[in-house]
Amino acid sequence: MKKHITGSLKFFAAMLLIFFVSGVSAQMKSYSWASYKMKFKVPENFKVDEATGTKWIGHNSTITLSIYPRKNDQVSQSDLKTALYNWTVENGVKNIDEGTEIDPQKLNRYEGFLYEGKTDDFSVETLLISDPDYPGIVFYICIHYKPGSEADVLKIVTSFTPV
Repeated sequence: MKKHITGSLKFFAAMLLIFFVSGVSAQMKSYSWASYKMKFKVPENFKVDEATGTKWIGHNSTITLSIYPRKNDQVSQSDLKTALYNWTVENGVKNIDEGTEIDPQKLNRYEGFLYEGKTDDFSVETLLISDPDYPGIVFYICIHYKPGSEADVLKIVTSFTPV
């Protein structure tokens, strides 16, 4: 049976509700990555550390977002979970959960997988999503964040949109 982004998103949805009630979350700004046919949003106070044809890395004081696109990557839908798990472990993430399959209806038609874990003082979300219109394009995404920034992390994760 497929498990969809419910457990993780329920937690994030609760955090988002708190955000709307308290008004604590940051304003978001959009980025478009034309060569990979993707757009996404990050908090307005994000500093872009690197934006090249092979990666996009940015951060603020509580969140670091890293995106590594791959063209012509031959990761089948059935192999997304294993590929992401291996990449998550290679990046030093510990206490990794069992993973969650991403429901394309909840993530702007992207399919993929999500893991949650920890590194030192940070929580970590790793995602591997595939473009619904260009199956040869996949994105490995890593988000490190400190407690209290869950609402902004949810906004980032749900902002990935194919163009």
